[in-house]
Parts: sequence; C-alpha cells; structure tokens
Amino acid sequence: MRKILISLLWIALAMCACPISATAQTTTAPVTIQPVGPDITDFQLGQQAFEQKKYQQALVYYEKAAAAGNTEAMVIIGNFYYQGEGVIQDYHQAMAWYQKAAARSNAVAMLCIGRLYSTGQGVPQDYKQALEWLKKAEEAGNSDAMSDIGDIYNMGLGVTQDYKQALNWYSKAAALGNATAMTNIGTFYAWGLGVNQDYKKALNWFKKAAALGDSNAMGTVGLCYEHGLGVSEDDQIAFIWYQKAALLGNRYAENDLGTLYLLGRGTQQDYSKAIYWLEQAASQGDIKACKNMAFIYTNGLGVAADQQKAQYWADRAKKLQSNGN
Repeated sequence: MRKILISLLWIALAMCACPISATAQTTTAPVTIQPVGPDITDFQLGQQAFEQKKYQQALVYYEKAAAAGNTEAMVIIGNFYYQGEGVIQDYHQAMAWYQKAAARSNAVAMLCIGRLYSTGQGVPQDYKQALEWLKKAEEAGNSDAMSDIGDIYNMGLGVTQDYKQALNWYSKAAALGNATAMTNIGTFYAWGLGVNQDYKKALNWFKKAAALGDSNAMGTVGLCYEHGLGVSEDDQIAFIWYQKAALLGNRYAENDLGTLYLLGRGTQQDYSKAIYWLEQAASQGDIKACKNMAFIYTNGLGVAADQQKAQYWADRAKKLQSNGN
C-alpha cells in the first residue's frame, strides 16, 4: 500500500514547477485568452501567425497590439520571452512584460508574476512576494491563482504548512471549475491530508478533473482502478484511462500504459507497443520508463537482448534520479 501511495506523488510533482500551470504546459498563454480591448485586429493576426508557428511574425503583431494598450498581448509577449518562442529566452524580459500588463489590472499577468517570484526566475525567489501577487490575481477572480495559493500552503513555501488552508484554497478554485485544484483535492483525500483518508472521494474528484481534460487526473483514475483504490480493481478500465492521459502526452501515464502492454494486463500483451509508450515516457525524463526499458533489453522482450542498451537505459535512469527528476 505504501508503494501505491507513493505513486500518487506524480500528481503533485507538477505543482509550482514553473509559471505555467500543470493544465497549461504549452507554448501559448498560461490560460486561454480572448482578444479584447484596443486593436483587436493586430491581436487576432498575432494569434493566426502563432497557430502557424510563425513566432517572430506573431510577436510583431502582438507588440503592435500591446503598444495600443492590449494587456492580453502584453501577457503573451511575456510568455514568448519566458518560453523562448521566436526570441531568446529571457525571464527578466518576461517579468517586464507581465508587470506592464499587471499595472493595467490584468489578473493573468499578476498570476505570472507570482509564479516567477515563487520559482525565482528573473527575480530573486521570494515566497512573500509570490503570495502577494497571487492574492492580487485571486481577488480578480483568477482560479489558477487560488490553486497556486493552495500549493503554497500545501508545501509550506514561506508560510507555515497548513493542509486545511490549502484545501480551502483548492476548494475555492474547484468551485470555479479549476481542474488542477480538483486533482489536488483528490490527492488530499487519497493521502488523508487535512481530511480523513477516503479513496472514494479521491476518485470522485479525480474523475471531475478528468472530465475537464486534466491528464494527471485521467492517469490517476487509471491508477485507482489498477490498484483498487476506492473502486474494484479493473485493469481494462485502468488501461482505458492510462491511454486517454498518454494520448495527451502525460509521461506518467505513458509509462503506466507501456507497463500494461508489457505485462499483458488489461489488454493483449504487445512488446512493440510497450516499447513505443515507454520510449515516449523516457524521452520526457520518466525514470520508471527508463528502468523498464533497461529491463526489456536485459531480458530480450520483443527485441534482441542487448546488455549495452540495457546499461544505457539504466545509466539514464540513474542520471535523471541524481538530477532530482
């Protein structure tokens, strides 16, 4: 049971990892932004160029929109610098653009500033400043900020660790439809943090988040079915949920899906599909997937046994582990 519970940690690993939330790990803005305010035409042209991956052209249009006072464009330009899209990655420039938008009361910009202070990117790490900016964003109704404040109390970042406070903030965000917060509430019930441990309630929250497209939640629903947490064990249903999350690029689910193919659980045993999904997960730095690839080459499962390749994957797993992945 302890091993199963430890597996649930992969949900929390994404929390507070960077200024872009776990539900928005893309090269676009941290949340969906609708073109409003001055000079909508330039903004829309920027969106079109971005969708065509013409990042430098998009940046020109966004800068025109920003010059006309469009704060959404300012936030997106900040994201360009944060992620290095069409420009050299520059956290200081990202912060400067977020500050311009925040000065005009843009809640998403306030959220991004809070996250940069939390991670210490472009500014000295300062959890007090992070919390202040996140509270400004949540006062403007930003549910991602509410969820992030929950993270701060959950992990005790610059404040006394307080699971009940964390749960309170997650609940506020979840009430506004925030899938990440729902997933975190599910994790609290799975672990019994600030509440009585209850796998059925945990599963219910994971399913709510999964219905909103949260890949972490989808994968964890699969985990619950695989190990019988709050529900009867069912490898076939677990397989379906892992597949949903894996198709969205979730590395943990990719490893779990590959493992089911490898073992022939919940689906027909298929070493080639197992290798495909495990390699997908390993390419994203998943330690378990690297270890599984080492096991495959050691034992010649679907491939010729190859101790050199087995050692390569084992070494890669050790390197990722030493780097804190």
